[in-house]
Amino acid sequence: MKNLIPIVNKIQQIFSTVGAESLELPQIVAVGTQSSGKSSVIESIIGHSFLPRGLGMVTRRPLILQLLSTGNEKENNSGINQTLYFIINQKFLDFDKIRDEITAETNRILADNKDICPEPIILKLFSPDLVNLTVVDLPGLTRIPIGSQPLDIEKRIEELTLSFVRNKNSLILAVIPANIDIATSEAMRISSIVDPSLDRTILCLTKLDLMDKGTNASDILSGKVIKSKLGIIGVVNRSQLDIENNKTIEQAYIDEANFFQQNYPLVAQHSGIRHLVKVLSKVVSIFTGFAESCPKMPAGSERAYSSAAYQKFILINLINKFASVYLDIVRGSSITMTTKELFGGSRIYYIYHEIFCKQLKTIDVLDGISSDDILTAMINCKGMKTNLFFPESAFEFLVKKQITKLEQPSLNCVYLVSEEMNKIISQSFDLIPEFSYYQNLKQQVSMVVKSILDDEIEPTRKMVYHHLLRSKIYLRQRLHISIQSIQTFRQKMNHSYLLKCSCVLRGIHSDGRKSSEQSCE
Repeated sequence: MKNLIPIVNKIQQIFSTVGAESLELPQIVAVGTQSSGKSSVIESIIGHSFLPRGLGMVTRRPLILQLLSTGNEKENNSGINQTLYFIINQKFLDFDKIRDEITAETNRILADNKDICPEPIILKLFSPDLVNLTVVDLPGLTRIPIGSQPLDIEKRIEELTLSFVRNKNSLILAVIPANIDIATSEAMRISSIVDPSLDRTILCLTKLDLMDKGTNASDILSGKVIKSKLGIIGVVNRSQLDIENNKTIEQAYIDEANFFQQNYPLVAQHSGIRHLVKVLSKVVSIFTGFAESCPKMPAGSERAYSSAAYQKFILINLINKFASVYLDIVRGSSITMTTKELFGGSRIYYIYHEIFCKQLKTIDVLDGISSDDILTAMINCKGMKTNLFFPESAFEFLVKKQITKLEQPSLNCVYLVSEEMNKIISQSFDLIPEFSYYQNLKQQVSMVVKSILDDEIEPTRKMVYHHLLRSKIYLRQRLHISIQSIQTFRQKMNHSYLLKCSCVLRGIHSDGRKSSEQSCE
């Protein structure tokens, strides 16, 4: 089962992505009214508060929660040993942000109206504290439209719910408040339509702590009122006051266990959220049904997915996914994190700021320029004039010769970055498991991308060369070659040498004799 659930989740995501009719895959569908405590049960199963809350109908789109246990670090191939959340190809580490994102994704389609939409939101949760489950949270059942809700909102929600629970491989989690008549509850009504014998329905009894004094649910929990093959499990959720007082779910587990020990000792071991999670994760019947339905999949899907239109869609989708993953790696937003070595864009940054910069720092700007060269350039640049200060034209002439030394490190940087970008190609494929089913496509995409990168090496090399050439011609326009550069150049000359240069420029030898090249008075 541990290996099967990720496969099921992937199939669900593919069908949601392509917008095709879903195959009958196993999943746990939570059904209940708006006030049944359905969302609280789901949050307790996961162990954190993350679902949007508020008055009225908050859940307006199906939310498919794919819970995956990362296990210990050795078992986790992706190296993830913390809780991660992925929604709409985005990564989150904060529950408040995931709540905001669910709300934003809902409003993206429905805006502020109170209607519902059948398009699901798929949320993946990776954590060592989770068990492998796929849970679907649906809009709560209701009868009366409120505010701007459509008049047929009851029918719409019921049809949406039935579209999920009709799947014979789905497990129905019927969430029912204990303080109402269980036989007439909406969850039981929906369940009885598709599963009248309750073969694939687990009854989850909530609000046991809110029952009228003198009443209890012992007969219901023991199966004397209604029999369900998969069991009837009671839970105690956090109240709104508990949530406002920041009561943790872990503390709620403890209080829940104490409640059942005090009030329902005979069924205490078979009650509570933790027992519900164990039952859900061990229900083999849904996976038996999945095994039986597998042979039916090719017959129902071969015709639809052998068409040219579908193949074109898969082609475009995989290429777009490759481009997105490639850019994520370059930008540093990839879901794959490693502490062993630099990866992707950080490696390119290292090439620019470490390797390339170090090579530039090793260049001696005065290498190949003797004192006589500097003196001669200064004399030649003064012409028939007498210059008091260091002639700027002499500086430009000398620097132009030295700029050539930047060419080789710059070209070497081009090739290093090109090699790194070629490595990112294979790294991107590693993050897209779908390409393992399309080896020829993978090979062709790799060949085309490498060809594009290789074709850009020579234009980039020429661009670097011409940039250096322009720097020689238009030296004054370069940002870093300015008056400050001249001052830095001067500082590298000792005082006596500057005095000698000054004397020469004025036509006076160091011994005080006038030069034959005297200035005109």
